Amino acid sequence: ALVAGDYTPDTVECFVEVIVRDAALPARGRATFALDDPAQPGVTVVAVEDVGDSNGMRGYQVVGSFRFLLHRLPPGTLAPGETRTVEVGMCLDGDGRFTVSVYDANDPEHVEKRKRALEAKGQDADGFGDGDAAMPATTAQGEQVFLAVLCAVVVVLYVGVRVVFSQMEADAIAGAEL
Repeated sequence: ALVAGDYTPDTVECFVEVIVRDAALPARGRATFALDDPAQPGVTVVAVEDVGDSNGMRGYQVVGSFRFLLHRLPPGTLAPGETRTVEVGMCLDGDGRFTVSVYDANDPEHVEKRKRALEAKGQDADGFGDGDAAMPATTAQGEQVFLAVLCAVVVVLYVGVRVVFSQMEADAIAGAEL
């Protein structure tokens, strides 16, 4: 089982199971956590794997520690007494690649990414969706192609300007010699 929480050997009870133990790969899971302070700047997710009993004690191995910055809330965003929550998603692919994501419903960028991901899957923006709030691969690939083409255009413009100015410089030198 992959769990998230504050890991110290004495605080095993702080773990929340996100990916079920012995789940078939690829495995995904998510859990919602309430923040202590709605204005806190970020969260740290410590992911551990339950490696079973050893000498009569439960054993955990740290998979990684992941830090995420949170969107700064303008004053008055939350009602007095309202708690701020974040959704932590974990994914373990068939090739062993482990991914942790955080979704903050108060972050406009997270909301937009989730909306695009759900639309790409044919779900409405209010659907819960399957998986984390990552941008769909097709959108990311499209952006990469756009950036590559843009870089090529900039290089061509740069070379063209250099050729024109070097020609103008050569003409000026030739005119000065006359």
